[in-house]
Amino acid sequence: MLARLVLVAAFFATLSAVSLEAQSSGLTLLGTLDPNSTIYGDIWGYTAPGGTEYALLCNLGFGLSIIDITEDQPVEVGHFHGSGDSFDVKVYDHYAFLAHNDASLQIIDLADPTNPVQVGGVSAPAHNIAISGDYLYMMGGAPQGLGIYSLSPDPTSPQFVGSYSPYNYHDILVRGDTLYAAAIYGEGIDILDISDRANPSLIANFNYPGSGAHNVCSTDDGSHIFVGDEIGAGQWTRTFDVRDPHNVTLVSELIVNSNATVHNCYVKDDILYLAHYDEGVRVWDVRDPENPVEIAYYVTEDAWTAFPYFASGKLIASDFVGGLFVFVLNNLEPAAELPRAFALEAAYPNPFNPSTTLRFSLESEAEVRLAVLDALGREVGLVAEGTYAEGQHEAIFDAEHLPSGLYLVQLESNGRMDSQRITLLK
Repeated sequence: MLARLVLVAAFFATLSAVSLEAQSSGLTLLGTLDPNSTIYGDIWGYTAPGGTEYALLCNLGFGLSIIDITEDQPVEVGHFHGSGDSFDVKVYDHYAFLAHNDASLQIIDLADPTNPVQVGGVSAPAHNIAISGDYLYMMGGAPQGLGIYSLSPDPTSPQFVGSYSPYNYHDILVRGDTLYAAAIYGEGIDILDISDRANPSLIANFNYPGSGAHNVCSTDDGSHIFVGDEIGAGQWTRTFDVRDPHNVTLVSELIVNSNATVHNCYVKDDILYLAHYDEGVRVWDVRDPENPVEIAYYVTEDAWTAFPYFASGKLIASDFVGGLFVFVLNNLEPAAELPRAFALEAAYPNPFNPSTTLRFSLESEAEVRLAVLDALGREVGLVAEGTYAEGQHEAIFDAEHLPSGLYLVQLESNGRMDSQRITLLK
């Protein structure tokens, strides 16, 4: 996004000469709001205890807009005048965490959305932030890599826990005790073990040619991640199979326009929501992540982020020049169960300590043997054996008695075999 700001002056100089007719398919636009006639950054959602849904929209240089999206026409009900450029926002309980590139993070009480009040902060800037569980993660500020803060017991006074800063991380994804970090300046994606958040450690790194990894999101089961590229040789989204963190493979690419730049992504119910700058909001069915299918889109002028997590099903998006867009996704059926083939699915968590859940699928009733082998090929655990019905099954592998290391999970049935690597970290 830093390169994007360099073009702001030129963009506004030519904006009056540009006429864009919105194109859409599969998304119904409910309403829009340009609350401050400025330029905008990230967006997040907040649901009040009574169920009212609000969009939290970053105004670059002007703070944070709190917008009620209950009605089709959204209404700004409150505004917080931030101390910096207001790049990113996330929510914990009834607090908004507002990050700035050029100023300290601010914590805002949303108990009364019409009167947002700062109640705390962190004395450090950040380009992006994430909140997962009771932890705040700050990236691209000080340190430029990753800073970790505890939000318990007092979210208004985050306590520094640890950091990991080999180079600049632009954004991250946290899944349990595993963290995926997008190193935007060509270093690829780091996979970190954060089971000890005071001392994060590198599990593995993977990369792709000409990388400019911007952000990361994942399938619901964590077997695949989606990496958006903002400044690299190919600025689109790539899908990677990460079931074996030491052998990550590229399995598909989501290219809307090979000459356009993708930005942020989020996944809900294995539906991927992309903000794609010049190509607007794009929606993909990724239940089969190796064969993603675009199912909806709405072209805005300069989409930044799409947030899909409201209970109402509403989708909100921020646009660099247009502000807030509120959509519903047309005719979205509940994620149907895909036909179950013989497969060993992603272990979770992986890496793990001391136990992990192993999942497998059968297209029909069959005899099954599920075992774990060590690096020398010796069987160290028989996890499942016997006749299993059609469908998905899971079993717990407890490695309390085993040393740290790389292990191989093998699923055998009727002469067929599937396998994956898992990593035990103690």
